[in-house]
Amino acid sequence: MATIIGRASNSFEHIVLCLTTSGETERLLPAGTKIIELHKKPGNSPGFYFKLAKKIRKLKPSSVHTRNWGGTDGIIASRMAGCKRVIHGEHGWDLGDALGRLEAGAPSTFARSGLK
Repeated sequence: MATIIGRASNSFEHIVLCLTTSGETERLLPAGTKIIELHKKPGNSPGFYFKLAKKIRKLKPSSVHTRNWGGTDGIIASRMAGCKRVIHGEHGWDLGDALGRLEAGAPSTFARSGLK
């Protein structure tokens, strides 16, 4: 995300939602990038989708961009929030799956599905 945000036009406002805390993320992002920490507790929490969807709804983004398998929470919550543009990307494959075919399908398909 840091590379995408760093290379984007200044006409876009970027807000990074961290499910837990930002950790080292802030130092990788351009100065002034807004970071929101959601402090999700470890483990699965169906109720967290509602919290995340509420936050996304309040922000009213023109698009939501998620990364990697962990971004599935963001895809689901964005769809729950009624976000029309959800972009999902994968990177960092290992040699056992250099083309990203094992895990990429499910999140990317769901992001494109238009499920509301």
